[in-house]
Amino acid sequence: MTPENTKEIQSLKEEVKKIKQTSKKKEDSLKDKIKKLQSKVRESTSYKKLIVASARSSYDPQMVVDSLKFVANAIHSKNWKLVDRTVGISGNLMTRGICPVCSINLVGKEPKPRDWTLPCHIKKCPFGDT
Repeated sequence: MTPENTKEIQSLKEEVKKIKQTSKKKEDSLKDKIKKLQSKVRESTSYKKLIVASARSSYDPQMVVDSLKFVANAIHSKNWKLVDRTVGISGNLMTRGICPVCSINLVGKEPKPRDWTLPCHIKKCPFGDT
């Protein structure tokens, strides 16, 4: 190899390295944009589900308004587990929390399982004997 060829190869390697760096930056930027868009889509879809669930609800109108406020706050804080429990496929607008041990829906101003809910019999559950 001649010194000219070596210099040319070296400059080509540097150019390839620069191209890789710029493409990596662009790829990272696009990935960030996709994540942001996915987040916005999830929010929008959740609001849509909330509106549909509220319209179909047979609860007292004031309870539905309270649920709208509660779920809107959950969507805003990105508490997706609670949002899905409230307005998901088998959602319950009255859900106000989820037991951290057994994942049962909690309802009411002081969240607790409904009276007709069977106890979960999980030892460390705070609602196990309810």
